Amino acid sequence: MVYDIGGQLRYRQQSESNMRGLGLTGIDDDFLLQRFRLFGNLQYGEGLRGYAEMLDAVSYAEDKPARQIEEDRFEMLNLFVDARMLEAEDGDLFVRIGRQELLYGSERLISPLDWANTRCTFEGYKLFWKGKDWNVDAFYSRPVLIDADEYNQHGNRILILGSISSGLKESRGLA
Repeated sequence: MVYDIGGQLRYRQQSESNMRGLGLTGIDDDFLLQRFRLFGNLQYGEGLRGYAEMLDAVSYAEDKPARQIEEDRFEMLNLFVDARMLEAEDGDLFVRIGRQELLYGSERLISPLDWANTRCTFEGYKLFWKGKDWNVDAFYSRPVLIDADEYNQHGNRILILGSISSGLKESRGLA
């Protein structure tokens, strides 16, 4: 059994000129963003893993109300279990169930938005194949909507389905 804990504390000074609100508004604002993350990872052998991560994101000294991407107080960012479903000579098939971050490609459509003070996360299922030459992910999930006053819940009307594959040789830049 392997376990580890860790975290991140990040402060960022934000200065915005002519962009507070929607569009070019002529409104300026200077403020401080703080983000604290704490995680725990527990792995039993090669086939079973549990992961939990909390987030506390807050904004200080803003002249205007904080935006949704700036504050999210004491939320579970990730809370999932991975289990190996199939062990084969070419690779292994795993299933992940729970709240999880997804990031693919150039991260324009599906990503945790690391540049924001809060982070995007998803609730659902993911099957992933870890092979010698290829990795394949298939997922069924719903984005978790940030609510400053309540525990964050997934959006019932939004569903994300997908399948992504990558050749390990190409992604590592090998011939």
